[in-house]
This record gives sequence, structure tokens and C-alpha cells, in this order.
Amino acid sequence: MIMNIPFLNKPVVKFHSESTLITDEYPIYPAKEYKRKWVKNCALAFQKYKKVIDGRSSLITAAKCPGMRDVMESGYIVTTWHDFTIETSEEKYEIFYPTYFDEFIKPLNLSHPKITTFDTKSNPMKIPTGSNYDQIFKIFIPYSFDIPKGYELLIMPIQYDDDPKFSACYGKCDGFQSDFNIHIFWRRK
Repeated sequence: MIMNIPFLNKPVVKFHSESTLITDEYPIYPAKEYKRKWVKNCALAFQKYKKVIDGRSSLITAAKCPGMRDVMESGYIVTTWHDFTIETSEEKYEIFYPTYFDEFIKPLNLSHPKITTFDTKSNPMKIPTGSNYDQIFKIFIPYSFDIPKGYELLIMPIQYDDDPKFSACYGKCDGFQSDFNIHIFWRRK
């Protein structure tokens, strides 16, 4: 006998891309698969410390903290589908792409801009960015996604990242989304 008990079935977010080149090379993957260097370093330091005190400690490292671990391993990781470099100064920013990038994307027939920005200090979009750079960078991700009815997708920065030069802006979506854009705060001026 097979029973379908709705509250026991986990909802599934479905990600779609028309390009296998992108899905193969830049997949969206579960956050629990993302490995942070500092977590490994914490584990190594714990092993060293444990040996020093002859295993009598009940110390739990930050990497094993249930609250931190749960948020680090929840959801999915969306990477950019191309390399780029952002150089910023007080007055301006520049975005650089790899030399052969245009040849790489030509077969994809993408007309959407790869990265756009908006100035958070000019009218009418005066968004507080704190000590972050004055531009919010909007990165186009060539995926669409479908969220089950009654659920919402919370978009948030990677928690406890190794090198937080930038951070995704928070967002929330429901239903089917044909455009997927990640907005980021750039932390370095």
C-alpha cells in the first residue's frame, strides 16, 4: 500500500535552464555540498586541541554548532555562470570578463545583459548600503525556477562564507520565475 501524506512530502524547487552547457558547468547545487575552508580548519584545530588535553574536553567548535550548521546547509547555492572581475574605486567601477568569454556565450544566443548596476545614492533609488560600495550589481543567471504553490523561495547570502568580498541582497519569490537575477552588495571600495 502506498500512502501520499502531504505534510510528509518535502516540497521541491525546480530549476530550469535551456542550455546544457550552463547546467553542466555551473549547476545549482544543495548548500550542504558547499565546503568552507574555515570549517575544515576548525576541525583540524579541534583535533589538535583535543590531543593536548587528552580528550577530556567537551568543547564543540563553531563549525559543529547546530544553529550555524543548519543555516549553512539549508537551501541551494547559485553560482555565477561566468567569471568576472569587479574593480572599484571611490569614483567608479569596472567589470572585466575573460578574453574568450564572448566566444563561449555566442552559441547560447543570450540577449540579456550579463551584469547591470544601479546607483544606490541617486534618485529615486536611495537604498542604504552601509559601508558597501554605492552600486548594487545585478547578475543575470540563465535559469528559471518554479516554487511549489504555498511556498516561497528566500534568496539570501551564503552564510559564514570564507571570503565575504560581496554579499547577495535578500529577496523572496513565489510561483514560476522566468528571470533569475542575483543582486549583490560589493564590500570593497
